[in-house]
Amino acid sequence: MTDGAAFERSIVWAAASDNRAAVAELFRRYNGFVRAVILPYAPTSADAEDWAQDTWCAALRGLRTYRGAANVRTWLYQVAVNQAKQGLRIWRRHESIQSGAQQFAHLTPSISEPLGNAALAAIASLPAGQQRVLRWRVFSELPHAEIAMRLGISLSTARTQYRKARLKLQRRMSASMSV
Repeated sequence: MTDGAAFERSIVWAAASDNRAAVAELFRRYNGFVRAVILPYAPTSADAEDWAQDTWCAALRGLRTYRGAANVRTWLYQVAVNQAKQGLRIWRRHESIQSGAQQFAHLTPSISEPLGNAALAAIASLPAGQQRVLRWRVFSELPHAEIAMRLGISLSTARTQYRKARLKLQRRMSASMSV
C-alpha cells in the first residue's frame, strides 16, 4: 500500500468517525470526479447535480462499512455509478409516465387538473411524517428500509406511516371524486 493510499484511507476512516474536516477533505478531493462519473448518465445538468448529491449521501452513509480493500477513488466510482443508474431508472419511469399522461390528457381535460390538484391537496394535508415517507416511497421509489435509514426511523414506523398515508389518501380521493 502506498503512502498516498494509506493517507486517503485514513481520511475515509476519520470521516466515518464524524470528523467534519475529513468529510470536507473527501468532498474537496473527489467532488469533481464524482460529477464527471455521473454526467454521462444524466439527461440534464440538474439531474447530474441531484445524483451527485445522492452519491455523496450514499457514500457518507457507507463510510462505516468501507473496509479499505479498494482504492477510495474506485469505491466512490462504484457508488456514483450505482446512484446514476438508480437515478436514470427513476427518470425513465417518470418520463414514460409523463408521456403516457400526455397521450391521454386530451381525453379528459376537465377531470385531470382538478384530480391532480385534489391529490396534491390531499398529500399536503397529511401529517409531516406520513408525507415524507409517502413522497420517498412513491416519487423516489425507495424501499421502506432505505426510507427508514434516511429519516432515522425504524423500519416498522416507515411501513406504518406509508400504510396510514395511503389509507388516508384513498379516503380523501374517494370523497373528492364523489363530490
